[in-house]
Amino acid sequence: MWEVYWKNHSETAPKTISDSLQKCDGYTFPNISTILRILCTVPVTTCTCERSLSALKRIKTSLRNSMTDDRLNGISMLHIHRDVEIDLNIVEDEFATAFPRRMEFKNILNSDE
Repeated sequence: MWEVYWKNHSETAPKTISDSLQKCDGYTFPNISTILRILCTVPVTTCTCERSLSALKRIKTSLRNSMTDDRLNGISMLHIHRDVEIDLNIVEDEFATAFPRRMEFKNILNSDE
């Protein structure tokens, strides 16, 4: 049915898997929709996995073996996704609101305080 449908609508046939998924009706073609979702999530190459493992080798040294999993995951993601811009002011504000007693901000340049 899927093949016949696209033979009849060849002028609007999708060219990529993600376009096919957007144009697929999940109620009419549930199996095709499931297959297309799986195809969209499966990586084409193993480069990402290998990059993650080599990054983990560099990050998890003998000095950092006592690190918790959450911290190790965060540092690994920062190392792998270097192109993501991080606004340090936002991180500072979130940390200050999450742990108010651990960090006390003082303006050392202004002597009035």
